[in-house]
Amino acid sequence: LNATKIRWSVPIEDFDTGRTRYVSAADALDPFEVLRATTALPIFFGKKVPIAKRRYIDGELGPVLQDHVTHALRQGANKILVINHTSPWTAISRAIYKGYAAHTPHGMHDAIIRDISTDVFAMKATGAHVIAVVPRNLPAGNLTRDKEKLRATFQRGVEDALSIEKELGEFFTV
Repeated sequence: LNATKIRWSVPIEDFDTGRTRYVSAADALDPFEVLRATTALPIFFGKKVPIAKRRYIDGELGPVLQDHVTHALRQGANKILVINHTSPWTAISRAIYKGYAAHTPHGMHDAIIRDISTDVFAMKATGAHVIAVVPRNLPAGNLTRDKEKLRATFQRGVEDALSIEKELGEFFTV
């Protein structure tokens, strides 16, 4: 991740405030700890991942797709690659997370309720080119704790990003 010329951001959610933090190469954090945080689904993982003296969970619980695109635009991006690995909310998953939200700090509660109430895969990115991809058949899923599968998924992501960079050429020129 640190070697690529592609500017990237990964969202992680501050459990105590409900605020999204976008991590990038500039943060110089251990990518495996960031990966652990991004996959720390609170109900299933049961832990908050400590990074830089804060507690983080999955960065997809709270923000919506438009939040991520807006972040990229604010960073000056005009070519945005969205990697969507989430599933649409179901009535059951909404009910589970609504119950979970009732037991979280106020900021996190509000972020969860906003997220489960917003069911869109649409985004507005005026002045930017956006490519959205949806990875399939990954070695690790949302509930995977197997380190080898997590490493294999991480490596596949790196390889896919480099492959897309070569395939789309100028789109990714920084």
